[in-house]
Amino acid sequence: MSALFTIGGARYLQLALVALLAATLTGCLPVAWAVPPTQFDIGAGAATGMTTGAPETVIPIGIGVYPLAFALQHHERPFDFGLGYRGLLSFQGTSMHAPYLEATYMHRPHYDGFWTRATGRDLRTGLAARGKVFFGSHLESPRPAIGMRFFVEFVGFHDREGAHCDISNFTSWFCGFTRGYGERGWGLYAEAQRSISFADPYTGLYLGLFWRIHAGAGAGFVGGFN
Repeated sequence: MSALFTIGGARYLQLALVALLAATLTGCLPVAWAVPPTQFDIGAGAATGMTTGAPETVIPIGIGVYPLAFALQHHERPFDFGLGYRGLLSFQGTSMHAPYLEATYMHRPHYDGFWTRATGRDLRTGLAARGKVFFGSHLESPRPAIGMRFFVEFVGFHDREGAHCDISNFTSWFCGFTRGYGERGWGLYAEAQRSISFADPYTGLYLGLFWRIHAGAGAGFVGGFN
């Protein structure tokens, strides 16, 4: 069983009520967090050159930070950039991982279909170039590579703040403030990747999903009931 109630009124009144509630409960601990605008992706595909020239089935997983997704005035921007980290997991038991830097051209067509009206999110397409440097226990030296990614996404802008208290199963609680701001959405991608080194060639083709997660921050108190 869980319960949720929201404290209304002015911001200073919210702060006073939350602080008063936290002070009257035992075992409270102050917490605070902040998360930048983030993109997470996962897919599946085939690659050659990870260990041998034979094709291998791989699972690419990546996470990155995209600063321009934080500002509302950049929501209709024609370009984007991000930096992050990606891992390639092979079903043959080998893996590689790489930091990446991405530059993207994006296009937002005039689209007013059912999905846009129903969800409040816009259709956006784009072409991204990713530079990477792969590392792995089976590699004798770092392996630079470049990838090209085409994507289609449905994206909206999130702007919400609030003060609230959550009680979970009457064993723990949280009281504080949260704020979410930035782009959020999901999309599909197709990507081709090739190592730059001719002496140690690597080629990969992937299809997958990605999610944009808006920036967020919060502060408050957590505790338990004795």
